[in-house]
Amino acid sequence: MSNRRWIETHRKRQQKVESAEERQNEIELVKELFSTWDLDGDGIIQEAELLIPLVSLGLAPDHKVAKKICKVLDPLNGERKAGEEISLRLEDFMRIFEIDRS
Repeated sequence: MSNRRWIETHRKRQQKVESAEERQNEIELVKELFSTWDLDGDGIIQEAELLIPLVSLGLAPDHKVAKKICKVLDPLNGERKAGEEISLRLEDFMRIFEIDRS
């Protein structure tokens, strides 16, 4: 999936999703985006894998700001040991988009 397609779809998401079919399409798109960003395919997006798209999409101006965004997205909310990398599972990633897996 291209980053442009993701941005366009995300903009559409700002409008209320009304039908079950649209909701299912949205869930599939987020899963596809997760798979795209999960570079090693281990089912977890590591901080290093998240930094690249955050900067590439212009969501963060540089890696320093992208790291701050990662900390905000951290499902453990700062309970990590010093130097431990932030990681997101699919469930964590879907919560960012306010989507549940049901």
